[in-house]
Amino acid sequence: MLKKLPKISLIVCAAISLIVVVMFFLGLGNPNAEFQSPNTGEYLTNSTYTDLFLWWAYILFGIAFVVTILFTIVRFCKLFAENPKKAIRMLVVLVVFALIFVISWSLGSDEKLEIIGYDGTDNVGFWAQFSDMIIFTAYTLFCASFLALFGSMLYSKLKK
Repeated sequence: MLKKLPKISLIVCAAISLIVVVMFFLGLGNPNAEFQSPNTGEYLTNSTYTDLFLWWAYILFGIAFVVTILFTIVRFCKLFAENPKKAIRMLVVLVVFALIFVISWSLGSDEKLEIIGYDGTDNVGFWAQFSDMIIFTAYTLFCASFLALFGSMLYSKLKK
């Protein structure tokens, strides 16, 4: 049963995700959430299931974050018992990732964003800075993965 658990959880999460995505894209608009487009002047509506879609994304992110942290801690403990030198190398990688998040956080702004059709308070302060952190981190990791891909191709060509 323990070997089947990852496959079952993957199928369940994929099925729920599919249902939520279909509800989001095919759901009827909320007439109470109409706003006028500044470009065309026509009235647009928000999907009724936008909140559901966002909460499901938060839940998936939280699960992925917790599982990643737990597996990293378990792997570090096992590796430290077997080979402390490799464990320290792994710790350096984790510190670099933490440093990327800290630098991205410090680059973010907590100023209010003017969003058309939105009058809430989640676009100022902590959440605005958190959103900037996520965006800067994504840019950094995208560039790093591109450089690693290019560097590995270059390394393999030079090695031959």
